Amino acid sequence: MLPFFLLLYCTGIKAQILSVAEGTNLSLKSGTIFSADSLILTPSADFVINGNSLGKNATLTNSNAATSIAKAYKFGNTTNAYSGTVQIKYSIAELNGLNESTLQPYIHNGTTWQVYNAATNNTASHFVTSQSLTGVLLNELSLTGSVINTFTAKPLVPPNGFTAKLFEVKAYPNPAVTSFHLQVSSGSTEAIRVVVSDINGKRVKELKLIPKEDLEFGAEFINGIYIVEIIQGTNRKTIRLEKLK
Repeated sequence: MLPFFLLLYCTGIKAQILSVAEGTNLSLKSGTIFSADSLILTPSADFVINGNSLGKNATLTNSNAATSIAKAYKFGNTTNAYSGTVQIKYSIAELNGLNESTLQPYIHNGTTWQVYNAATNNTASHFVTSQSLTGVLLNELSLTGSVINTFTAKPLVPPNGFTAKLFEVKAYPNPAVTSFHLQVSSGSTEAIRVVVSDINGKRVKELKLIPKEDLEFGAEFINGIYIVEIIQGTNRKTIRLEKLK
């Protein structure tokens, strides 16, 4: 008989789905598939849970988090170091405005949040599996991703005989773990300036692109908030991007 029991009750949006009593071990052998609700752990090394519980919430409980899906799993106490893969299943209704194809595992280790690369992002069956993790403490687990933000400049009322020109800016992913992509749709062929500043207003990069070009940038940026100005003639748009570790 396995030394754990499931609690089949929920209160509001919170539900406790697993409890392991103090002094009792739940031992997951390497290669064992452990499933609790829509969370699946497949350890690559023996993993022991002792005196702990696992709950499910619709929102993240740890602070300073990026936007996540509307599903999170929270251990009562931070676990021992875990090696193996993490898989989380979700529904379309739980996407919380995120771009499904950009979802990645999002894990809090008891101190900070960390985004991990996905080995599998199955948008047909709606689940994400992490790449193999090594020695990761588990406190809270969810999925994060980006929203493709489309910003449209407010059109000016043109003089008689003139037509207002298109000026749309698209930036993704946001937040980003590696780099950002920027695209501008414009009715003009004039060159476009891109000025990137940090949250303190210090200019960190200046670029140029042509309309409809896919500009990739920011791979060298440290984590933080960046303000990006996109300028073409009299058209100007400012967007806010976030770089994660």
